[in-house]
Amino acid sequence: AHAARAPLNVRVIEAPSQRIDAGVAFNTDTRLGVTVDYSNADIFDSAWRFRPRLNLNQKEQELQLNLDTPPRPGAVWNSYSARLQRRDIEGEVTREAMVGFAHNWGLESTPSQMLASAHLERRSVEGLVTEDNYAVFVGYRKTFRTTDDLVSPRHGVLGTAEIGTSVPGLSSREFVRVRAKVNWLLPFGPRNDVLLRGEAGVVIAESRSGIPSSFLFRTGGDQSIRGYTFESLGVAQGLAVVGGRYLALASAEY
Repeated sequence: AHAARAPLNVRVIEAPSQRIDAGVAFNTDTRLGVTVDYSNADIFDSAWRFRPRLNLNQKEQELQLNLDTPPRPGAVWNSYSARLQRRDIEGEVTREAMVGFAHNWGLESTPSQMLASAHLERRSVEGLVTEDNYAVFVGYRKTFRTTDDLVSPRHGVLGTAEIGTSVPGLSSREFVRVRAKVNWLLPFGPRNDVLLRGEAGVVIAESRSGIPSSFLFRTGGDQSIRGYTFESLGVAQGLAVVGGRYLALASAEY
């Protein structure tokens, strides 16, 4: 009857600063794979966060390193990243090295970021060509979310919008890239849901040649268009399917 007057005793312990997770997985997109994640929330005893991740499967092999500064007043922090990646999908083999920096803000809500990254790629298309592509890219990404629940939402809108450009003179092909994605969640009765999803993107350039594959668009698979092989929808080039400069996608699920 007088809940505000009730005594409240709280016991806390400090969580371990380091953690490692490993797992074996199988899915119909990338088949059999293993992942290893390590996190250190207080590297150098400075409250910097270090988060390397190794992901190996039958189509993608990736080592990702992330280093985050402690959040500053106003929920502002910086991120540094590096990645080595190899992908063998639909007759196209790419090997990419990337280093990047991002300035982030909005820790307690939906974060936004200004980012810069450098990419070096070797791309081989089955039976046709091998080429080296590179780009220094700067951009802005905004995440937005208005939902009824953070963990398991049933109603609301969430999505991302991003825009960026290559740096002239530091890229094998100059381009501007714009992409937007939105999910609209609608409850349908007490136990069912409707999901409406739309995605669009464009790379403005004279040609896709010379643009690193990570900036081009492919789709297909369980997480995009079900019933199609993983990233099998793109531009046909010889015996392979490669990324294109335009993307438009819409779906509805009940």
